[in-house]
Amino acid sequence: MMTSLQNELKDAASEVERSFYRNQFAEDNVIGAFDEEDKASMLNAKYQPYIDQLQNKYPNYGLGIYSRNLDRVIAVTDPTPDKLNKAKYDDRYFKIFETGKIEKQENTPSIDFLNSRILNLQYPINVDGETIGFTWACAKTADIQNAVNDMIFRLTIYCILIWFISIILVRMIFDRLLKAINNLITQIKEDNTSAESFKDFPELIPLVNTITEQRVALENAYQQREKMLVELARINRLDLVGEMAASVAHEIRNPMTSVQGFLQFAQKKCDRKIAEYMDTALEELAHANQIIDDFLALARNRFVEKSPENINEIIRRLEPIIYADCMKKGIVLDLNLKDLLPVFASGKEIRQLILNLTRNAMDAMSKNGRLIIQTEYDEGFVKLTIADNGKGIPVDEFETIFEPFFTTKDNGTGLGLVVCQSIIEHHGGTVKVNSEVGKGTVFTITLPVYQGE
Repeated sequence: MMTSLQNELKDAASEVERSFYRNQFAEDNVIGAFDEEDKASMLNAKYQPYIDQLQNKYPNYGLGIYSRNLDRVIAVTDPTPDKLNKAKYDDRYFKIFETGKIEKQENTPSIDFLNSRILNLQYPINVDGETIGFTWACAKTADIQNAVNDMIFRLTIYCILIWFISIILVRMIFDRLLKAINNLITQIKEDNTSAESFKDFPELIPLVNTITEQRVALENAYQQREKMLVELARINRLDLVGEMAASVAHEIRNPMTSVQGFLQFAQKKCDRKIAEYMDTALEELAHANQIIDDFLALARNRFVEKSPENINEIIRRLEPIIYADCMKKGIVLDLNLKDLLPVFASGKEIRQLILNLTRNAMDAMSKNGRLIIQTEYDEGFVKLTIADNGKGIPVDEFETIFEPFFTTKDNGTGLGLVVCQSIIEHHGGTVKVNSEVGKGTVFTITLPVYQGE
């Protein structure tokens, strides 16, 4: 309110200043040999019409022109001798002659509103760098306060009306919302939600659609749960069969070991032809024994004795065996073992893991192939890498290499990689496989280091 009033006062004062020519005003202040009273009368006669004309546009403001040369008001709103006579005014009115800029006085004595306090805005009349007078526009402080009070009163009334109307609108919206929510609750109870029922309240349609989708999702989840229960029952039966198979495998191994021992003993006492047949029988017994070992490794809840083990030491103990196999196939063995911290593991199972992966790698390579075994420490984990430059794994077989009984070997059981994965999982590790047909395969096994008791 005050800013708007000051802007209007500024417009009024500047319009008074624009109502005449500055140079002409300067000349009128000094022309002829008239005394000051005559000059004041002549200037008043010339410039008072301007003030009267502008007064019609700004009826609530006091307007006027002051001459520094004559030291008096020469034109003013509602002119009277008291307003036009030479008189001593408040010094704040004459600060403009020091600054030469627009000045404002608040709550000062009035020039044109006698015995009143005003808000006054002055515009300098500058000619050739000299301030020769000023124009002004002012309003009574009481009038301003009354206008402000009136504005506050009207704003208060408007706010009350808006508040009252808002309450009515909110109540109407709330009643509609309550009705729609009750309708939604009824539909949910009846299991019959439909967005068509909420056309009058479209804001609830997304909620209704979400509820419908969630209900369908719950129904699907329930059906999936029933399927999973059936599958779980089947897995439990298979698990029981697996445990029974492990027990039977133990019983079969004992007589097989006896047969293998007798064949080895008899082989030394028979002729060469019979000894060759016994070699074949012993190879088949060793193959059967390997299959039994694989089945036993897959048995659930088996007890595995673990202790702190250094992977490098296990590899060095296996090096003669792996090197011998590589020599038979004309494959180069490359060991790159870096200093490691121990892992908490079963030495026997880690040995089986390394032998399975290295033999798979050798089977994938032809003569002059290269088998790389590498170890390294990596922020709390031991990494074991076994790589070959063999034929690689085709894309269509990549997702099935860890499935039981999947094999591409003529005499394979399809359990080697399954056993490897089982050993890695039992030790809290992970396995990552990268392969490219014609370039080779890389198995990277990560095991956590031993943290102590």
